[in-house]
Amino acid sequence: MMVKAIYHKDGCIYIGTYSKGLLKVNRFTNTYETLFDPVKAKDTSFHGIFIIKEDDQKRIWMNKGARIGLADLEKGAFINSIDIGYNRKGRTHNIPQCFNQVAPDRFILGTFYYLPDPIYKRANKIY
Repeated sequence: MMVKAIYHKDGCIYIGTYSKGLLKVNRFTNTYETLFDPVKAKDTSFHGIFIIKEDDQKRIWMNKGARIGLADLEKGAFINSIDIGYNRKGRTHNIPQCFNQVAPDRFILGTFYYLPDPIYKRANKIY
Protein backbone atom coordinates (compact mmCIF):
# COMPACT_ATOMS: atom_id res chain seq x y z
CA MET A 1 0.00 0.00 0.00
CA MET A 2 1.40 3.39 -0.99
CA VAL A 3 0.54 6.18 1.49
CA LYS A 4 0.09 9.57 -0.19
CA ALA A 5 -1.52 11.74 2.55
CA ILE A 6 -1.78 11.70 6.34
CA TYR A 7 -4.01 13.84 8.56
CA HIS A 8 -4.43 13.64 12.36
CA LYS A 9 -7.43 14.88 14.35
CA ASP A 10 -8.96 13.96 17.72
CA GLY A 11 -6.91 10.80 18.16
CA CYS A 12 -7.62 9.49 14.68
CA ILE A 13 -5.18 9.25 11.81
CA TYR A 14 -6.64 9.49 8.30
CA ILE A 15 -4.49 7.89 5.64
CA GLY A 16 -4.98 8.60 1.94
CA THR A 17 -3.51 5.93 -0.31
CA TYR A 18 -2.61 5.54 -3.95
CA SER A 19 -5.07 2.73 -4.64
CA LYS A 20 -6.56 1.44 -1.36
CA GLY A 21 -8.79 4.41 -0.53
CA LEU A 22 -9.12 6.34 2.72
CA LEU A 23 -8.31 4.60 6.00
CA LYS A 24 -9.09 5.79 9.53
CA VAL A 25 -6.88 4.55 12.36
CA ASN A 26 -8.13 5.08 15.91
CA ARG A 27 -5.08 5.48 18.15
CA PHE A 28 -7.07 4.82 21.34
CA THR A 29 -8.66 1.52 20.30
CA ASN A 30 -5.90 0.37 17.93
CA THR A 31 -8.50 -0.31 15.25
CA TYR A 32 -8.87 0.86 11.67
CA GLU A 33 -11.61 1.07 9.09
CA THR A 34 -11.79 1.83 5.41
CA LEU A 35 -13.89 4.98 4.91
CA PHE A 36 -13.68 4.93 1.13
CA ASP A 37 -12.81 1.81 -0.83
CA PRO A 38 -12.14 2.40 -4.54
CA VAL A 39 -12.88 -1.27 -5.27
CA LYS A 40 -16.51 -0.55 -4.34
CA ALA A 41 -16.70 2.64 -6.42
CA LYS A 42 -19.31 2.65 -9.16
CA ASP A 43 -16.98 4.12 -11.77
CA THR A 44 -13.61 2.75 -12.81
CA SER A 45 -11.63 5.99 -12.80
CA PHE A 46 -8.57 6.51 -10.62
CA HIS A 47 -9.45 7.25 -6.97
CA GLY A 48 -6.04 7.84 -5.36
CA ILE A 49 -6.12 10.18 -2.35
CA PHE A 50 -3.08 12.47 -2.39
CA ILE A 51 -4.36 15.45 -0.37
CA ILE A 52 -5.98 15.77 3.08
CA LYS A 53 -5.58 19.31 4.45
CA GLU A 54 -7.31 21.57 6.98
CA ASP A 55 -7.70 25.26 6.14
CA ASP A 56 -7.83 28.24 8.52
CA GLN A 57 -11.60 27.78 8.95
CA LYS A 58 -11.12 24.15 10.06
CA ARG A 59 -12.61 22.83 6.81
CA ILE A 60 -11.07 19.64 5.47
CA TRP A 61 -10.00 19.52 1.82
CA MET A 62 -9.41 16.20 0.12
CA ASN A 63 -9.13 14.70 -3.32
CA LYS A 64 -10.33 11.42 -4.79
CA GLY A 65 -8.61 11.02 -8.12
CA ALA A 66 -9.34 14.12 -10.20
CA ARG A 67 -12.01 15.46 -7.80
CA ILE A 68 -11.03 17.88 -5.04
CA GLY A 69 -13.15 19.70 -2.51
CA LEU A 70 -14.47 20.02 1.01
CA ALA A 71 -14.75 16.64 2.67
CA ASP A 72 -16.46 14.91 5.56
CA LEU A 73 -13.72 12.52 6.68
CA GLU A 74 -16.05 10.55 8.95
CA LYS A 75 -18.06 9.53 5.88
CA GLY A 76 -15.14 9.46 3.46
CA ALA A 77 -17.24 11.65 1.18
CA PHE A 78 -17.32 15.11 -0.31
CA ILE A 79 -19.52 17.90 0.99
CA ASN A 80 -18.77 19.89 -2.15
CA SER A 81 -16.22 19.22 -4.89
CA ILE A 82 -15.14 19.86 -8.45
CA ASP A 83 -13.58 17.68 -11.10
CA ILE A 84 -10.23 19.03 -12.27
CA GLY A 85 -9.65 16.30 -14.81
CA TYR A 86 -9.43 16.68 -18.52
CA ASN A 87 -10.23 14.11 -21.16
CA ARG A 88 -7.42 12.64 -23.24
CA LYS A 89 -7.99 9.77 -25.63
CA GLY A 90 -11.29 8.92 -23.94
CA ARG A 91 -9.86 8.75 -20.41
CA THR A 92 -10.05 11.34 -17.66
CA HIS A 93 -6.64 12.47 -16.43
CA ASN A 94 -5.22 14.89 -13.88
CA ILE A 95 -4.23 14.20 -10.33
CA PRO A 96 -3.88 16.83 -7.58
CA GLN A 97 -0.38 16.57 -6.14
CA CYS A 98 -0.24 19.44 -3.63
CA PHE A 99 -2.68 21.91 -2.09
CA ASN A 100 -1.96 24.89 0.16
CA GLN A 101 -3.83 27.86 1.50
CA VAL A 102 -2.21 31.17 0.51
CA ALA A 103 -4.78 33.61 2.01
CA PRO A 104 -8.29 33.44 3.50
CA ASP A 105 -10.40 31.47 0.99
CA ARG A 106 -7.51 31.40 -1.52
CA PHE A 107 -5.71 28.19 -2.36
CA ILE A 108 -3.07 26.98 -4.74
CA LEU A 109 -3.31 23.55 -6.34
CA GLY A 110 -0.55 21.66 -8.11
CA THR A 111 -1.52 18.87 -10.48
CA PHE A 112 0.23 16.13 -12.41
CA TYR A 113 -0.81 17.49 -15.79
CA TYR A 114 -2.36 20.97 -15.81
CA LEU A 115 -5.50 22.83 -14.79
CA PRO A 116 -7.91 23.48 -17.65
CA ASP A 117 -9.03 27.12 -17.94
CA PRO A 118 -12.62 26.51 -16.74
CA ILE A 119 -11.33 25.30 -13.35
CA TYR A 120 -10.95 28.87 -12.13
CA LYS A 121 -14.61 29.60 -12.71
CA ARG A 122 -15.73 26.32 -11.13
CA ALA A 123 -13.40 26.62 -8.12
CA ASN A 124 -15.18 29.76 -6.96
CA LYS A 125 -18.28 27.65 -6.32
CA ILE A 126 -16.59 25.45 -3.73
CA TYR A 127 -16.26 27.88 -0.85
